[in-house]
Amino acid sequence: MYGRELEGTYGSCKTPCTIFEYEGWYCVEGSVNVNLSSSPEDLFDGVDVEEVCDVDFFTASSPINSLDELIEAVEEDPECCGEISFEKLKEMWDEFGDIPIDKNECIETGFCIWPKGTDRYDIWHWFDERCPNNLHDDLMFPDENDFNNNLIMT
Repeated sequence: MYGRELEGTYGSCKTPCTIFEYEGWYCVEGSVNVNLSSSPEDLFDGVDVEEVCDVDFFTASSPINSLDELIEAVEEDPECCGEISFEKLKEMWDEFGDIPIDKNECIETGFCIWPKGTDRYDIWHWFDERCPNNLHDDLMFPDENDFNNNLIMT
C-alpha cells in the first residue's frame, strides 16, 4: 500500500482538512504531529481525526504538506525515534500494560509499531532507550524511585 490522501475534519469546530495516510501513519496537512492509528480502517474520507483511536507518536522536523513528506518522515525514522515526550512515553507504557503476553513472552496483539508476536523485551528495550534515566526507574517503578530519593535526602 503506497498511501492515501483523504478529506476529513479536526478539532471541536470540525475544521475541514486534508489527511495523509501511509500504512496506518497519518498526519493532517500542515501539522508536525505524526500519529499511528490502531487500525488503518479507522481512516476514511470524511473522518473526524479527533475520533480516531491512535497514538500521537512523534513530531516531524517540519510541517508535513504532502503524502511524500509523510512517507519520508516515517521512513527516515523507521523506529520512530523522533521527539517523543516523556508524558507520551508514560501514556504508551500504560497502554502496553493492557496488551496480553503469551507464554513465550511475546505480545498477542499488535501494539503501536510492533506486530503480534514481538518479544516483550524488545519493546522494553525500545522504551528504555527513550527514558530520561531508565525504564526501571522512570516507568516501571517510579514511586519506588521517589521513595528511595526521599530516604537519601532525609
